[in-house]
Amino acid sequence: MTRSKLRSAMVVGASGYVGRNLTPAIAAAGYRVLGTGLRNLDSIPRGRRIKTRELDVRDRSAVQALVEEVRPEILVDCTTVSDPAQLAAVIVDGSRNLATASASVGAIHILLSTDNVFDGASGWYAEEDPVCPANPYGRAKAAAEEIVMRLSTRPVIVRTSLVSGLDPLDPRSQWVANALHQGTPVSLFTDELRCPIWIDDLVASVVELLDGRHLGVLHVVGPERLSRYEIGALIAEWLDLPKEALVPSLASRSSMARTLDGSMATGRARSVLTTDPRGFESRILALIEERGGEEEESE
Repeated sequence: MTRSKLRSAMVVGASGYVGRNLTPAIAAAGYRVLGTGLRNLDSIPRGRRIKTRELDVRDRSAVQALVEEVRPEILVDCTTVSDPAQLAAVIVDGSRNLATASASVGAIHILLSTDNVFDGASGWYAEEDPVCPANPYGRAKAAAEEIVMRLSTRPVIVRTSLVSGLDPLDPRSQWVANALHQGTPVSLFTDELRCPIWIDDLVASVVELLDGRHLGVLHVVGPERLSRYEIGALIAEWLDLPKEALVPSLASRSSMARTLDGSMATGRARSVLTTDPRGFESRILALIEERGGEEEESE
């Protein structure tokens, strides 16, 4: 495929965990990709079809200028923020800036969102269920969803959950692993439930959405509902680390506002996507069994 035939895409927040996995996958799907971030641009994978640029999504004029320069057919927003004080500026205002800019060039606008837009009182939420966030992050993402749906001409909202990887470990699992290596107690909730998804399954699902045939809200998560404690215990088992430092605790007794049951139904995604996300627990247990068989053969 020649350069002139390659379509153009932008991945905003490409230096984050999801973004740096998604960027090369979009390039491999036949796009010239511009990956942007505010920092850590060196973490974005390099490639013949990938370029990088610093971008602060809070800067409306900078966002508009870059989008007009690149004129992407696809804009994927993977923006994350670690400072709670910046939630409104980065997630809400940033989404408004990106949605306005993407609409001006007619781009498909894919926003990565979260199960935290629900309060977790019932679980197994469907796409059409009203959002009811229980915490500041969820409220910021719910506001971002509304903005993108209203301003973008071709909006796609991908609600997902705990994004996981084994090689390398995702940041959340790496934090647990580091603590267990050091024997540091790790408090994990037994009553906070999620549907974790493997990073490659999430990436494959988003790549399927690049053609713009499926607009609106999609829940893209794994099929298994697990507690944070169960997830941590499975990571420990995979890494053959002692579980004694894992401390079961209750989110319902925490002072933090938490989404207790963030499980989401995936009927719509299953009906329009060919990617079938694998279960977190079932995959890890299968890999452990496979590893055990290999060890027996080598003895």
